[in-house]
Amino acid sequence: YSDLLRALFGRVTITRLVKEEVAGRGERPGARELDMALREGWIRVAPTPMDTWAFEHIDAGEASTIALAAEHPGP
Repeated sequence: YSDLLRALFGRVTITRLVKEEVAGRGERPGARELDMALREGWIRVAPTPMDTWAFEHIDAGEASTIALAAEHPGP
């Protein structure tokens, strides 16, 4: 799936929380692929926005992604 994601979007930004959810807890599905994408530079990591905590009823990774998108409207 990473080839498709890269082909469709070119560069992808995730939050530090999302990176930690995928790669920070041992060998989780996608951890190896994420590490490779980070080394290749087409996935980059942004700081977790402060507004993340305004979305208290959803998972922190999803909340941080919504907060980051709200800070950077557009594609």
